[in-house]
Amino acid sequence: LNGGGRSLNDAQRVDARGLFADCFRQLLQALRSLVEFPSESDSWPADQADDFRRFRYAVGDVLTDACKVLSSTACIEEVYGALQQRLPAFGADPAGQWRSIEACVFCARQMITSNEPAFFTAPVVHQLLQLLPTLPAAGDLPNTAIRTVGTYANWLSRHAEMLPQMLTYVTSGLQQQRNAAAASQAMKHLCDACAEHLAEEATMAQLIQMYLGTLSFSLEPADRVDLVAALSFVVSQLPLPQVLPAMEAIARPLLQRLQAALEGGGGPGEVSVLLEQLCALLGKVSPGARPTADEVARVPALQDALHPSVHLLQQLWGVLEAIFERHGGDSRVMEKLCRCYKHTSRNTAQGPFRGDFRSLVPRLLPQVTGWFERQPHSCFLYVANVCLRGYHDAPELLPTFRETFARMSAVVFRLLSAAPTAIPDNPDVVDDFFELCSTVLRLHPALLAESELLLSSFQCGCAALRIQHREANRAVVGFFEMLLVLRQAGARGNLSPAAFNGITTLLVANGAQLAQELLLAIAGLVPPARVRFLSPVLKGLVLVDYAASRSWLEAAVQALPPGGHMDGATLLQAIYSAEALARDDRGAGDRVFGQAAEAFSNACRRRRLL
Repeated sequence: LNGGGRSLNDAQRVDARGLFADCFRQLLQALRSLVEFPSESDSWPADQADDFRRFRYAVGDVLTDACKVLSSTACIEEVYGALQQRLPAFGADPAGQWRSIEACVFCARQMITSNEPAFFTAPVVHQLLQLLPTLPAAGDLPNTAIRTVGTYANWLSRHAEMLPQMLTYVTSGLQQQRNAAAASQAMKHLCDACAEHLAEEATMAQLIQMYLGTLSFSLEPADRVDLVAALSFVVSQLPLPQVLPAMEAIARPLLQRLQAALEGGGGPGEVSVLLEQLCALLGKVSPGARPTADEVARVPALQDALHPSVHLLQQLWGVLEAIFERHGGDSRVMEKLCRCYKHTSRNTAQGPFRGDFRSLVPRLLPQVTGWFERQPHSCFLYVANVCLRGYHDAPELLPTFRETFARMSAVVFRLLSAAPTAIPDNPDVVDDFFELCSTVLRLHPALLAESELLLSSFQCGCAALRIQHREANRAVVGFFEMLLVLRQAGARGNLSPAAFNGITTLLVANGAQLAQELLLAIAGLVPPARVRFLSPVLKGLVLVDYAASRSWLEAAVQALPPGGHMDGATLLQAIYSAEALARDDRGAGDRVFGQAAEAFSNACRRRRLL
């Protein structure tokens, strides 16, 4: 009926919709009754209220499907008619009758569409949105009505004359704690969809005043982040000379609070919340074009202007350094601090300001490396990875990348060898370090393959293959897979002769260690779901040297408890078969390796070998 199948042609589908129209109208009535809060809902415990809300969203999916048959406009007309019928009773007793009105508004919220031209010109949508701000505040009705305004943001982008009224209504919800989350999300949707209509100097000033007014409200951290993101969408549409001043106006109260927290001994929770808001500002403001000739003529400083987020980050530099000095031992604060760098880099990775973050890398990486040497948080490794992925093609940065990788690697090796449990105790460091190693091998293999770090990284990876943490284990496996793929590609890849010889020498001298750790992991030291990731590494090891790898694996089988020797022999017979080693483009050999590894793993686990 909605056009998703082929059994009906267009004419038949129109006729069929007509036949079923009355049924679907009755369905709408039934669904509206289902989503209405029962009279006892005010006394529900939190878990029961959450269950009912989840049920309502499931009903909402059915309402959306009904719109595909009847059309969104027709469904909204049905619900709006039901709402009008219930308004007199609601006006007489708002506290007792709000539930039926709220159910109608909730249904209307699920009925939006972007594929129906009539929806954007339908008078009933205009009437519905005009009605919402006039409804008395009772129960959950304001919350649902505010969320509905946000849901209709795309409609409002085509009817900008209604925006002032809707913004005023949504902003009023920020003053009530129970409606603040709905209002902040609605504001975010409105500013995202209608940014071009709001990007007037006077309107922007009003929005900033609204934002400053909310600083005295009791809002959740996530709501404050939504508000900053909302403003960022509008700031992005301003003329370029106005973008940085607007960002500074938004950041100023946050900076003042940060400095007060640092000077007055504020806790890490307060600092984290403020950093998260700054991160939203740095990551969301995205001007669409570099300065025009007229703008440069009026403001010569724009001639070589960097992305406004890069400018703002430079202004924040000293404050971020002070945050490390005060809260460097708190991993949550450091994660938020690093996101300021990471999101600014990502924000400038595309568009007209692409690459502007590059100018900060020579200053940022030595700083982050020094921090990592004092406080080995994994987020510092991730910042190095972001910079390497984004600016690996800048030859002037290669010495900086080399020094950063060498110093950070030394810290990791000391940390992970400090105690027998150091590897499982630091899964985030294992994860981000081996992700960084894989990035180095992919983009600048000489930094690792032609250095003394290769052997230490290999041995550390062998020890970490047993780690139970899923992401950390996947990163270690990915490192070995990348190493073996590079060795297999050789000159066809981007390996220099020295790098190829370094990897080959490493594998020949230490292949037995990797073979033993792989076999133990497959036999039961890692969860069975991860065996499929290990079989490509096993195949890559076999392809290094058939004879040598067979001797390594035979020794690894013999090192297993006696109950695994026969299963190990079966594994070797399968993976050294002509079928497994055949070179083809259809992946038949890969499947043989995968099936053999799964069979060996299942047999060992049934025997409880390890």
